[in-house]
Amino acid sequence: MNHPFPVHIIGTGGAEEHLSLEALGVIDSCEVLFSSERLKEKFLGLRQRIRPLKHPISSAIEEIDSLSRKKSVGVLVSGDPLFYSIGKLIVKRLGKDRCVIHPGISIAQVAFAKLKLSWDDARIISLHGRGISPLEDAIKNFKKIGVYTDPANNPSVIGEYLVSKGLERAKMCVLEDLGGDREEIRWFKPQDAPRQSFREPNFVILILDEGVASPSSKSDLWFGMPEEVFVDEKIPVTKRDVRAVILSRLDLRDPSFSMWDIGSGSGSVAIEASSFLSKGAIYAVEKSLKRVALIRKNLSKFNVKNVHVVEGEAPGVLSKLPPPDRIFVGGGGKGIGTIVEECIEALKPGGIIVCACVMLSSLGASCNVLEGAGVPFEVVEIQINRSKKIGGGLFLKAQNPVWLVVGEKG
Repeated sequence: MNHPFPVHIIGTGGAEEHLSLEALGVIDSCEVLFSSERLKEKFLGLRQRIRPLKHPISSAIEEIDSLSRKKSVGVLVSGDPLFYSIGKLIVKRLGKDRCVIHPGISIAQVAFAKLKLSWDDARIISLHGRGISPLEDAIKNFKKIGVYTDPANNPSVIGEYLVSKGLERAKMCVLEDLGGDREEIRWFKPQDAPRQSFREPNFVILILDEGVASPSSKSDLWFGMPEEVFVDEKIPVTKRDVRAVILSRLDLRDPSFSMWDIGSGSGSVAIEASSFLSKGAIYAVEKSLKRVALIRKNLSKFNVKNVHVVEGEAPGVLSKLPPPDRIFVGGGGKGIGTIVEECIEALKPGGIIVCACVMLSSLGASCNVLEGAGVPFEVVEIQINRSKKIGGGLFLKAQNPVWLVVGEKG
């Protein structure tokens, strides 16, 4: 028998725009609405009508039960009401005859759609209050897994577990605050996830099959990538060995650091730095329009979101940028001295600047400016030898050295 005042359980998907027309009509007709505090922040227009769900949830259901005998009551739930949601608990406690379900888009559906990744072959599990055991079962039979997390069973714990099972080569995507103002989507190797912090709530997608390409890029993003993985269009790409030393000397230990990459060229240094500075911003400064277009192609290829391309010539455009924690100067030519002067002025205290020089004149100018500014520095010489077999022997061909001038502002 239908109750005169049924409880409407309304799935909201990942955001207000996911609501169906039916759900909007039901919300408008309800005298009282309940939701979590987090969900309430997503529905600013309804805040005056929303009551928070009490803890424990049993107390909230008692309040819903009592009010629904006199008024029309709606309960807003994230995702779909009957897919890893409190909707199931409300139905169980109040009875099916007391409830009307208004389905919504599940968070899993939103997550896979964001990645443009099919999920008909995926296993969806929840670790919320269940520990790691559901994941233990899932990895035995599935190569694509969607995971609802909780603060205790978070992406860091998932990464550690995958490593313990020898799944270091798995791909791991963390989707944070889906549909919220702070939505962020990041890909990791399992061994890198434990070193990160993550916003709640989050959803994790795991790809355990090496044959399934990560939709975030045509190639993986990792440290010290070979030059050929970048789109170059006959523009020189910073050699992987040189790039590795540059990134090492920049000391990108804090993921929230901001960085300038001046004379970005192909964007290779900025792109690799982005995997370390996942919560920071990188500004790739480039005066050549052809190279600006190339940087954008590489950013698109690797799906990098936190590198901002700045069209223009240094040092003129630098005054428009926020002060950085780290600076890499990969270009500058005859004007490198002036550029380094501006960089030292803008660099935050304790910040590091690394200048790459292939000419002695640039090396001298960089050192002179740092010395004049009282910034301690050292010079690192990188000599790369290319080997080639000739007959039965090995021939080493020396390349021109690259000098890195590394200074740290006090």
